[in-house]
Amino acid sequence: MIRKAPVMDHEYFDLYQRYIEKRHADGDMYPPSPEQFHQFLVEGALNSWFYEFRDTDQRLVAIAVTDHLQRDMSALLYFLRP
Repeated sequence: MIRKAPVMDHEYFDLYQRYIEKRHADGDMYPPSPEQFHQFLVEGALNSWFYEFRDTDQRLVAIAVTDHLQRDMSALLYFLRP
């Protein structure tokens, strides 16, 4: 696991897009777009971090978007390889 600042990254978006299309096609995040990803997870990230999880082959398998509060952490969104 690696903690990174929120960024619009093609690898991150690809994982996000596949996750939304597989698990949330009936929700308000569908259809996913790079603009939506950027506005929701990058621009709006005041105290947020991406926690990146990779398998032993270094393939991206999950991102946990987490807000860091004064005393706590709060999971905002978790998306993973479907």
